[in-house]
Amino acid sequence: MKYTWVTPEMFSEKLEELVDAMGADAILQVPGVYELLVEHLNDAVLDGLVEDAGVVHLKKVDGASLCGIKTEPMSDDIEDVDCVDCLQQHAIICAVALVRGLDRDACTALLEGVCIQVYDADDIGTLREAVVANIEDGTIDPESIEED
Repeated sequence: MKYTWVTPEMFSEKLEELVDAMGADAILQVPGVYELLVEHLNDAVLDGLVEDAGVVHLKKVDGASLCGIKTEPMSDDIEDVDCVDCLQQHAIICAVALVRGLDRDACTALLEGVCIQVYDADDIGTLREAVVANIEDGTIDPESIEED
Protein backbone atom coordinates (compact mmCIF):
# COMPACT_ATOMS: atom_id res chain seq x y z
CA MET A 1 0.00 0.00 0.00
CA LYS A 2 1.29 3.45 -0.87
CA TYR A 3 1.28 6.13 1.79
CA THR A 4 1.64 9.13 -0.47
CA TRP A 5 -1.52 10.63 0.99
CA VAL A 6 0.08 10.83 4.48
CA THR A 7 1.41 14.30 5.20
CA PRO A 8 4.29 14.94 7.67
CA GLU A 9 1.79 16.70 9.94
CA MET A 10 -0.54 13.68 9.92
CA PHE A 11 2.35 11.36 10.66
CA SER A 12 3.63 13.53 13.54
CA GLU A 13 0.17 13.83 15.06
CA LYS A 14 -0.39 10.06 15.00
CA LEU A 15 3.13 9.43 16.34
CA GLU A 16 2.52 11.79 19.27
CA GLU A 17 -0.80 10.08 19.95
CA LEU A 18 0.86 6.64 20.05
CA VAL A 19 3.75 7.85 22.21
CA ASP A 20 1.36 9.51 24.68
CA ALA A 21 -0.50 6.20 25.02
CA MET A 22 2.68 4.15 25.60
CA GLY A 23 3.90 5.44 28.94
CA ALA A 24 7.50 5.99 30.05
CA ASP A 25 8.37 2.33 30.74
CA ALA A 26 7.36 1.21 27.25
CA ILE A 27 9.11 4.15 25.59
CA LEU A 28 12.36 3.39 27.42
CA GLN A 29 12.22 -0.19 26.11
CA VAL A 30 12.38 1.00 22.49
CA PRO A 31 15.92 0.21 21.27
CA GLY A 32 18.15 3.29 21.49
CA VAL A 33 15.70 5.54 23.34
CA TYR A 34 17.14 4.94 26.81
CA GLU A 35 20.67 5.65 25.61
CA LEU A 36 19.60 8.88 23.89
CA LEU A 37 17.75 10.08 26.98
CA VAL A 38 20.67 9.21 29.26
CA GLU A 39 22.98 11.33 27.13
CA HIS A 40 20.47 14.17 26.77
CA LEU A 41 19.29 14.30 30.41
CA ASN A 42 22.51 13.22 32.18
CA ASP A 43 23.12 16.52 34.00
CA ALA A 44 19.46 16.97 34.97
CA VAL A 45 19.30 13.43 36.40
CA LEU A 46 22.50 13.89 38.42
CA ASP A 47 21.36 17.32 39.66
CA GLY A 48 18.04 15.79 40.72
CA LEU A 49 19.76 12.95 42.58
CA VAL A 50 22.02 15.40 44.39
CA GLU A 51 19.01 17.56 45.30
CA ASP A 52 17.07 14.49 46.51
CA ALA A 53 20.00 13.42 48.69
CA GLY A 54 20.73 16.94 49.97
CA VAL A 55 19.41 16.43 53.49
CA VAL A 56 22.09 14.87 55.69
CA HIS A 57 23.05 15.06 59.36
CA LEU A 58 25.51 17.88 59.00
CA LYS A 59 25.73 21.43 57.76
CA LYS A 60 29.43 22.09 57.95
CA VAL A 61 32.73 20.44 58.61
CA ASP A 62 35.36 22.62 60.27
CA GLY A 63 33.17 25.67 59.66
CA ALA A 64 33.17 25.29 55.86
CA SER A 65 30.12 24.49 53.79
CA LEU A 66 30.29 21.10 52.08
CA CYS A 67 30.43 21.46 48.28
CA GLY A 68 27.69 24.07 48.20
CA ILE A 69 25.02 21.38 48.38
CA LYS A 70 22.05 22.31 50.55
CA THR A 71 22.60 20.41 53.77
CA GLU A 72 20.49 20.60 56.88
CA PRO A 73 20.44 18.73 60.16
CA MET A 74 17.83 15.97 60.22
CA SER A 75 16.50 17.33 63.50
CA ASP A 76 16.81 20.54 65.50
CA ASP A 77 18.72 18.86 68.34
CA ILE A 78 21.57 17.77 66.05
CA GLU A 79 24.22 20.44 65.68
CA ASP A 80 27.15 20.23 63.29
CA VAL A 81 28.41 16.67 63.75
CA ASP A 82 31.27 14.62 62.44
CA CYS A 83 29.25 11.44 61.98
CA VAL A 84 31.39 9.02 59.95
CA ASP A 85 28.39 7.66 58.04
CA CYS A 86 27.24 11.19 57.19
CA LEU A 87 30.69 12.22 56.04
CA GLN A 88 30.98 9.13 53.86
CA GLN A 89 27.52 9.65 52.40
CA HIS A 90 28.27 13.27 51.73
CA ALA A 91 31.56 12.36 50.05
CA ILE A 92 29.60 10.03 47.75
CA ILE A 93 27.02 12.74 46.97
CA CYS A 94 29.76 15.23 46.16
CA ALA A 95 31.69 12.73 44.03
CA VAL A 96 28.56 11.80 42.07
CA ALA A 97 27.91 15.50 41.42
CA LEU A 98 31.46 15.87 40.07
CA VAL A 99 31.11 12.86 37.74
CA ARG A 100 28.93 14.85 35.33
CA GLY A 101 31.96 17.02 34.52
CA LEU A 102 34.32 14.14 33.82
CA ASP A 103 35.44 13.54 30.26
CA ARG A 104 35.92 10.14 28.64
CA ASP A 105 39.60 9.90 29.60
CA ALA A 106 38.91 10.65 33.28
CA CYS A 107 36.07 8.11 33.42
CA THR A 108 38.23 5.52 31.68
CA ALA A 109 41.12 6.08 34.10
CA LEU A 110 38.82 5.70 37.13
CA LEU A 111 37.22 2.51 35.80
CA GLU A 112 40.43 0.92 34.59
CA GLY A 113 42.02 1.85 37.93
CA VAL A 114 39.71 -0.70 39.56
CA CYS A 115 40.18 -3.26 36.76
CA ILE A 116 36.95 -2.52 34.86
CA GLN A 117 37.34 -2.90 31.10
CA VAL A 118 36.30 0.10 28.98
CA TYR A 119 35.51 -0.36 25.30
CA ASP A 120 35.78 2.14 22.45
CA ALA A 121 32.05 1.76 21.80
CA ASP A 122 31.15 2.87 25.35
CA ASP A 123 29.70 6.38 25.21
CA ILE A 124 30.35 9.02 27.87
CA GLY A 125 26.90 8.53 29.42
CA THR A 126 27.55 4.82 29.91
CA LEU A 127 30.99 5.51 31.39
CA ARG A 128 29.60 8.12 33.80
CA GLU A 129 26.87 5.68 34.90
CA ALA A 130 29.53 3.03 35.53
CA VAL A 131 31.63 5.46 37.59
CA VAL A 132 28.58 6.46 39.66
CA ALA A 133 27.57 2.82 40.25
CA ASN A 134 31.10 1.97 41.36
CA ILE A 135 31.29 4.97 43.68
CA GLU A 136 27.97 4.01 45.26
CA ASP A 137 28.98 0.37 45.78
CA GLY A 138 32.36 1.34 47.22
CA THR A 139 34.55 0.03 44.40
CA ILE A 140 35.76 3.54 43.53
CA ASP A 141 36.81 5.78 46.41
CA PRO A 142 34.75 9.02 46.28
CA GLU A 143 37.87 10.93 47.32
CA SER A 144 39.50 9.91 44.01
CA ILE A 145 37.11 12.17 42.06
CA GLU A 146 38.85 15.50 41.67
CA GLU A 147 37.22 18.78 40.76
CA ASP A 148 38.86 20.67 37.90
